[in-house]
Parts: sequence; structure tokens; C-alpha cells
Amino acid sequence: MVGTSMEDNNNALIILERIHQLQKTHDEQLVNSGGYFNNLNAHNKDREKKLVLLWSAKSALFKKAVDIQSELQPLKNSKSRGDRLGTRLKEKIFAALNRRKAGVSNAIKTFCNQRCEYLKKFAPELVNLPENQPFDYKTFLTMTLDDPIWNDGFLCTSQEPWAVDPTVWSGIHAVLALDRASEEIECITIDLQHALSWGVYHYQQLTQYHENDDIVCLAAKELGGHSAAGFRMGTTILQGEIERALNQHRLLLLSWHHSILALLSKKLTNRSDLPGCWFDLLEILVMNVHTGSTGNIDEDMEIVELDDGDSDGESVGVAVLDDYKDENDEERAATAPV
Repeated sequence: MVGTSMEDNNNALIILERIHQLQKTHDEQLVNSGGYFNNLNAHNKDREKKLVLLWSAKSALFKKAVDIQSELQPLKNSKSRGDRLGTRLKEKIFAALNRRKAGVSNAIKTFCNQRCEYLKKFAPELVNLPENQPFDYKTFLTMTLDDPIWNDGFLCTSQEPWAVDPTVWSGIHAVLALDRASEEIECITIDLQHALSWGVYHYQQLTQYHENDDIVCLAAKELGGHSAAGFRMGTTILQGEIERALNQHRLLLLSWHHSILALLSKKLTNRSDLPGCWFDLLEILVMNVHTGSTGNIDEDMEIVELDDGDSDGESVGVAVLDDYKDENDEERAATAPV
């Protein structure tokens, strides 16, 4: 029994020593923490109390701001897209804003009063600054969630420049806007790559149809039927349409080429970011224009429209129509009863 009692006493002393060490460590951490946890004199305690009240009022107001912005989001989306918002939806939004007005106005009043009291007592040099003036419900509706009022030192209890200096706020917003612009340029570059790749592919497809008679003949049979005149008519229409589409697409690519050169000259994009096949094709097209091998594209398109016929088949050619009529007359004569 004596041995057991001695052992228990030793364990108790070890535990007590451990408690003293933890208490010492705890006191050191309190000293390093400062502000809210330190032993404060009466003046500091009053300041911390006012700051806590201001922090609480601002937190409550921020919650109201989130609610208001959620109600206004449909209006902002329609404005950014250029769409019209229905009258019924607008009425619902304004009704929701009116329902929230009383509660939000009380939160605004509480925050403005707490801020004014804090500044007058502990930072009188900041009382007359424009950003510290009282505001009303109408002004509150225009405040976005990234407004500097939500990021200053009175909310996060920080006195660093990023929290209290308006110039630093403007710099932060400028950097964020620059990052957003860079992201937009990257997205536009990807869209440009897709557009140029499509342009080259479509030109290759049209060229293949233009040079491959088998494709035209197969389509002409479906268009004109099994008769010889119908086949010739279908061939004429398809060849004219392919020629017209090819010339139009060539004009489109050449117009794009000038825009691409402008982007490259302004360093808005790099040549390495664009498809190599685009530059290979445009080099050939531009060379053909300069050497005159393609002739005047506008004149070529007029010739195609006059000689090969319109897409609706109204100008097919007198000879083709006569052949088609004669063949139909022969078929009727052969099948007519004797």
C-alpha cells in the first residue's frame, strides 16, 4: 500500500509540473497575441469593445449586401447580355427590394452610427474622409460585393496598406483587371485558333468538291434524276454553286488575313499560337492574288452567277432546258397508247 501511495504521489507531481508548463506556454501565447487576449488598460478595452461592435454591425450589413446583390443579379445579367427583362420579373425584383428595405436601412443606420462613434473617439482624422460618410439605402444598392468598404481595416481589424489605403485598393483592382484581361485574351486566342482551323478545313473541302468530278456527278444524279438532261442540269447547278461558294470563302479568308496581320502587329497574339496551316494557305492565296492567277474574284463570282446559274435554279441555261423538254416529250411519246 505504501509503495502504491508513493507511486501515485509521483504521478501527481508529474501531472502538476506538466500543468505548470502548459500554463507558462499559454501565457506566452497570450502576450504574443495582443489585442483581444491581452490584459488591457481601460482605454484599450473601450477601443476593443467599440471595434467589436463595429465589426459586428459591418458583418450584419455585409450579409444584407449579399442578399441585395442576389436580388439584383438578374438585372445585371440582362444588362450585360443586352437582353430585355420581362415586366413581370422586374416587378418581382423591385417588390423583393422593397420588402428588404426596412431591415437593410436599420443595418445601415447601425453600421454608420458605430463607425461614426469609433472614428470620433479613436481616429478623428478619418471622420471627414468621403469613404467614411453616412449613406442611405439607395446608395447601398449601388455597392458591389468587391466595394472597398468591405475590405478595409474596420472589418478585418488589419492596419496594413492593403486594408486601409485607398491607393493600394485601386492598385489591387487594377492588377485583378489586368489578370482578367489576360484571361479574356487567352479565351479569344483559343476561339481564333478554332475559327482559322475551320476556315482552312472548309476551303480544303470546297476545293476537293470543285476538283473531284465523281462527287459532283453523284450529287447531280440525286438532284436531276436519272435522265440525261436532268443529270446535265444538276451538274451545271452544282458546279456553279461550288465555284461561287469557293470564291466567297476565299474572299472571307483574305479579309480575315488583314485582321490577323493587325493583331500580330499590335502583339495581341503570337504567330506561334495560330495554326501553321493557316499561314501556308494564305501565302498561296495572297500569291495568287498578286500574280493574277485567280483573276478578279468579284468578276469571277459574277461570271459564276451569270453562266452557271443561281442557287434556286432560275437561270439554268436555255440549251439544258430545251434538252430536258425534248427528252420528256420523247418519253411521253414512247409511253403513250397507240
